[in-house]
Amino acid sequence: MAQGAPQGELNRRPLAAYFTIRTVSRQEQDRVSIATVSFTVLCVAILAVMDPLSIIVSIVGIVEAGTTVASSLYTLVQTVRHAPKEMKAVAKEMQNLNLVLEHLLDILSNGGENLATSRYTRGVESAVKNIKKTQDKILGMIRDRSIVNRLRWQRAKTLLVDIEAHKNTISMQATILTLAVVTKNKGYGC
Repeated sequence: MAQGAPQGELNRRPLAAYFTIRTVSRQEQDRVSIATVSFTVLCVAILAVMDPLSIIVSIVGIVEAGTTVASSLYTLVQTVRHAPKEMKAVAKEMQNLNLVLEHLLDILSNGGENLATSRYTRGVESAVKNIKKTQDKILGMIRDRSIVNRLRWQRAKTLLVDIEAHKNTISMQATILTLAVVTKNKGYGC
């Protein structure tokens, strides 16, 4: 039920009235943001050759793209009347994923890159590719301004599950690398 709406008003208003965009300029901003993300992800894909340095570059690109996706979602939430709450939840989870990625980036940048084996690097690269796929799904939903797509956001729980899985994978990778760094610093081998 719409806030402050008399009983039955919700049924008299067309569905499109609940999902209208307030300003046109925000749409243009979203297009620019999406183009920036696409360019960044393309650059990351070209640079990725599965070594620790390219993983660092990939993570930086994915974090930048994730920040843009979250920002675009928050902008969309503010500009769409009665925006589905799932939009905001996906944006928040994307920000949380970025925090985990930044933690892994910090570990890799501070001695972890020397301990990252090719097998470890392939695992992180695979996780980064999966995150990119999820970001692409979200970007597709941001681009699509149709009413049907607005209703799809209400079923965006699969995106939340995907993002949570990515966070768990990256957290595990960060933990493994942290243990390797600590073990080496304590002189236990490695």
